[in-house]
Amino acid sequence: MSVKQDKKSKKWYCRVSYKDDDGNYKQITRKNFDTKTEAKLKEAEIKKKVEDGSFFTGGDIPFADYFKKWVARYVSDDLSIGTQKKYKRDIILVEKHFKKTPISKLTRSMYQDFITNRGKGKSMDTVVKTHSHVKKCIKDAIYDGLISKDPTYKITLSADVKPKDESKKYLSEKDANKLLNYVKSHFDKKPDMFLMIILGLTTGMRYGEILALSWKDIDFGSKTIRINKSFDAVFSHNFTSGKTVSSHRTITIDDDTILYLKKFKLMHTYQYLYIDNFREPTFSHNGVSKRLKGLCKQLGIKEITFHSLRHTHASLLIFKGININYVSKRLGHKKIDTTIGTYSHVIDEMEQLENKKVSHIFQSKNEQILR
Repeated sequence: MSVKQDKKSKKWYCRVSYKDDDGNYKQITRKNFDTKTEAKLKEAEIKKKVEDGSFFTGGDIPFADYFKKWVARYVSDDLSIGTQKKYKRDIILVEKHFKKTPISKLTRSMYQDFITNRGKGKSMDTVVKTHSHVKKCIKDAIYDGLISKDPTYKITLSADVKPKDESKKYLSEKDANKLLNYVKSHFDKKPDMFLMIILGLTTGMRYGEILALSWKDIDFGSKTIRINKSFDAVFSHNFTSGKTVSSHRTITIDDDTILYLKKFKLMHTYQYLYIDNFREPTFSHNGVSKRLKGLCKQLGIKEITFHSLRHTHASLLIFKGININYVSKRLGHKKIDTTIGTYSHVIDEMEQLENKKVSHIFQSKNEQILR
């Protein structure tokens, strides 16, 4: 460890020596401090990071190696298995594209090529997700002093696959009521399937959250459902803590939903509503979506997937003027920005309606004035 003053510039600098993962001696130097105290503070900061393993090797480390280590250290195990899988996929993509390129040699053109290649044959959502993951890593690299300029600055995102029409993701209020009325009036024919549709429409719960529901999670007295876990029917085939910490929530349910839950309980012997005694789900996601599409076709309404019931629930709440912050918490989103981004099409439609109302108000007043 050393803190010294440069004789020519009169600026202070600090230098920290350490061994890398391969046992080789390395040095980290930070320069141009106005005071000795500033240099000492930076020295202490670097020393702490080296000791706890949060400071990576110098700028000559391959970016792919840095990204892999960054994911291992900073990507939380609390994230859903699906999200963790996406990070692992991005590690492979970064390794394939950047190979042994040192992190200090990253340029905007290199990164632009990476993002452009990512968009080939993919949707914009996929590109945005990868860009978000890598950009977080690069921000930390800049903070650690391994990169002097941000190679992601003003990058252009593009994708070959056009986004789906947002209106196809949810049902109109009329069609939602048509579907809901049908499953309620024919409940006894397919109680397990129809209750799942009722829950999807009236609560906005995710498929995995509904699978994980146990009877003790439902409070019939207070008319609430406690959501504190999910069931991963794709990868682990086991219960998980949920998509994010914010996924844990308690939501209210209406009287009709309570009624059909009680009916289902009378004919159900399992601890969980949709997981049997062998911990197998009653319905696969594809299975329930296939049956739902068939029912929609029978009713003459737009064919949707099961997840579209969640979009329908949220869209109808927003259309009815329910506070967006409440909607976000009810859906279990980590940030309200997620809700706003996902349902921007609905919010835009609401703004257009409000604009018409404002125009009508002032038009009416002007007509009175003219009279």
